Amino acid sequence: MLEPRRLARRYLGQGPAAYREVRSWVDEETAATTALSPSYSTGRLAVAIVTDGRSDAAALTDDLRDREGIAPERVRVIDGTHGFAAAVEHAVASAGDAERLLVIRHDLRLDGEAVAALNRRMRASGAGIVVPRIETAEGQTAQSLLRDPTPWRALGDAMLGERFPNRPLSLSGVDRDAESYAFAHPVKAADEATLLIHVPTAKAAGRWDGTFRGIREQGTTVWYEPAATARPA
Repeated sequence: MLEPRRLARRYLGQGPAAYREVRSWVDEETAATTALSPSYSTGRLAVAIVTDGRSDAAALTDDLRDREGIAPERVRVIDGTHGFAAAVEHAVASAGDAERLLVIRHDLRLDGEAVAALNRRMRASGAGIVVPRIETAEGQTAQSLLRDPTPWRALGDAMLGERFPNRPLSLSGVDRDAESYAFAHPVKAADEATLLIHVPTAKAAGRWDGTFRGIREQGTTVWYEPAATARPA
């Protein structure tokens, strides 16, 4: 249920366009409570585990197989030493007949309901990408949601880092508002550490540059789903 403070902000501060979004979020939250069939959870789902070129991905592969029923042949291990964006692009290109592609960094683990929650959100919203909540080693929610990059935001982040978290949005590429991490909603971009990608949309978008802009230019959205959590292994 949407909190009164957030409802007030959207109704009074954002106008009619926000009304439609609130209505769609409520509809999608209702749809998301419907259980997924096993065929939707794992069928036509491919997995790409991105490594640092040195680490073994066997433990994560076994975890996905045992908990999610994802067959080992649907899992690819990709060397990420040339950059995560290049690894994502390679994973999409080699996804075969998969409709959905789960990309995850080798040193992360998903909680027990994460894959199902990501799938539910993609089905309910029609998103091109869904990202989970990322947890730090200390058990805190990481500030993983990003804004579209600009030179001023890059300069602000380089000069100020995490200081002055309430500085103008034009000077920060990271969403530091705790409220943004409390509920599912569309976002501009996010940390790439774990992504559920709609493969046809990603292929239509072309080259992956890590900004998520190409996905949005296809007329789809990027969603954040806090019901799914990825945490350090």
